[in-house]
Amino acid sequence: CQKAVVIEGEADLEKVDLDQDICVVSQTTMQETAYKQLCATLAKRKKLHDKKNILKNKGKTLEIFDTICYTTSERQKNAIRLGQICNFVLVFGSAQSSNTKQLYHICSQYTVSYWVDGWRIVATNDTQAFQGNQGTACTSLVSQQTTDKQNLKNIKFPPHTVVGMIAGASTPKESVMEVVRYMSKEFATASSVEFLEGLEETFVKYDIGKRIKGTVIGVSKKGVSLDIGGKLDGLIKTEDFEEMGKVFDPSKYPVGATVEAVIISQKDPETNCILLSKRRVDKQKAGDKLVEAIRDEQEFDITVEEDIKGGVTGKYGSYSVFVPASHVSEYFTKDLKQFVGKTLRVVAIEIDDRKSKIIASAKKPLMKDKKERESEFWSQVQPGMIVGGTVKRFNNFGAFVSVGGIDCLAHNTDLSWNKISNPANVLKLGESYDFLVLAMDKEKGRVSLGMKQLKEDPFLEAIERYPVGSDAVGKISRIVPYGAFVELEKGVDGLVHVSEAAHGFVKNINDILKVGQETKVRVLGIDPNAKKINLSIKATQDAPVQTDNADSTPRKGKGKETPAESATEQWSDQDTAINPFADLLKDVK
Repeated sequence: CQKAVVIEGEADLEKVDLDQDICVVSQTTMQETAYKQLCATLAKRKKLHDKKNILKNKGKTLEIFDTICYTTSERQKNAIRLGQICNFVLVFGSAQSSNTKQLYHICSQYTVSYWVDGWRIVATNDTQAFQGNQGTACTSLVSQQTTDKQNLKNIKFPPHTVVGMIAGASTPKESVMEVVRYMSKEFATASSVEFLEGLEETFVKYDIGKRIKGTVIGVSKKGVSLDIGGKLDGLIKTEDFEEMGKVFDPSKYPVGATVEAVIISQKDPETNCILLSKRRVDKQKAGDKLVEAIRDEQEFDITVEEDIKGGVTGKYGSYSVFVPASHVSEYFTKDLKQFVGKTLRVVAIEIDDRKSKIIASAKKPLMKDKKERESEFWSQVQPGMIVGGTVKRFNNFGAFVSVGGIDCLAHNTDLSWNKISNPANVLKLGESYDFLVLAMDKEKGRVSLGMKQLKEDPFLEAIERYPVGSDAVGKISRIVPYGAFVELEKGVDGLVHVSEAAHGFVKNINDILKVGQETKVRVLGIDPNAKKINLSIKATQDAPVQTDNADSTPRKGKGKETPAESATEQWSDQDTAINPFADLLKDVK
């Protein structure tokens, strides 16, 4: 017949039938030292009893299981330490909490202690705490009808006092923090804020993604059950235990073993447990090792997962990485979406291990590379060298070209021998070309490039094909008040002065010539330095026959006339009648 016996102290051991097989378990919140002492006493009695009745009790056993909660055990150890170093200890917890009761009894063995439920003092071993309240001290559990004086706010702690605080595992965080904030004001110090932040972390939270340690309390087909220090047990399912491809071996995780896991789901309705994953923790630990290697501004790669306000985010191991917008690129950019899915090479600016966060910069590695490239560039590149460059961007006056990662400028006037107003007419973005280094200014960081200088000047080639005195056919490209420009071939124009457009006086050149009109011209002169070609249309035409005013007899010249003399005479003879100055000028040569 199976029988259960409840034992609170050594006196209750008399209830145990030593002739039977005995299994000993403990309430999870029992004081660990007391439980071990009871178990040791029971084992000793069982051994002595078996020796006296060795034949009668052959095969009877005593099994002892350590079922005390891991978190409870840790809290009890902390209670001992607090009791040893503090003048006062406040133990927070419900008046009905067995866990809190154990903590209070531990602390009260070492120092003055108060069991606090909300603001009410449940118990204390301070005989001076409530003098005047019927002259008694609250040395044991008090009834619910406690007086208003039995309130924490009525306790006046002496100066230079060290007050410790500890709470039961199931104590509501809000009720404890209310008291703690009050105490922090009473004991105002520079470390009060740090104390509050530290206390926040001592409460049991089932936040998804949080890493916790638990004690193995059982293994089944579903997985491994853990005591994680709260009202609910944790469960690591077999598929969340080992790495992918590895077979789960339950023998590696005996009851009482400590396992670290991460919370992946709050209360599971099927198992009524907090679902955990050891596989994720193992992966995170591997990632944490990576973080150790990047603490001294060692470069590492991240893949941008999301663009958010102020920057982009990614992951590195178990750490989240944030790259501010000002550090995403060498140049500030508002469009952060273009970086999503791309890999950035970064260095850590700040690492917060407590929150597993990294603030990183992609700009720093880029600037470092740029300085190295600049140093190499200025030491190796000189004016007159031919270099390869990639077109990065355009503006109104030219194109910026990257040469070995250094931005250089190719001005419009140095891109083509022909006049251009848009560099896109010659170059394409992203394409690579050869350029000639024209000038360098290291102090200002400026480099001028040219591309036309690598090609033969079409003007120099043209003057070989069109020597002075030769005739050619060209197309009128544009007309100006003083003449017309004739395109001999692409990029090579010559000027026909208005005086060379026709025999005789030309009042408006537009009356005799039109843009696009083809015409025969003669080369009168070439200026290689100014790159000018003087042309004449009338020189290719026969001069009109000249006659006298009376009988239209052709005039006989004394010799061959120059074009200028012929034009002067023709203008003089024809216009004497209508020009009052003609007679005065007709004999002037």
